[in-house]
Amino acid sequence: MRRNNLLTFIASLALVTSFIMPANAAKHKELPAWGFYVRHVDGVTFKNVKLTALKKDYRPAIVLDDVHNGAFTKIKVVEPSAGKKEKIHVYKSTKIKK
Repeated sequence: MRRNNLLTFIASLALVTSFIMPANAAKHKELPAWGFYVRHVDGVTFKNVKLTALKKDYRPAIVLDDVHNGAFTKIKVVEPSAGKKEKIHVYKSTKIKK
């Protein structure tokens, strides 16, 4: 469970890799999220987490790929010029509470 975290992302890959990595990360040049890429997980909770990007990024802050029984509450995303861009992208995942 991640809770009460304040993270600022300058170079997304360098910071994100210390938290959650895909199984075959060496093959990827760039992760699909600038914040957290969560993959192949059953039962994950993020609560009261703030993600701050120092510059605009085309990727969502959080990507859930094959995640089941997840809860993402009180998630705040600050990104320059993000507009109405999706903050949490859910792909092939079930029972996700946002």
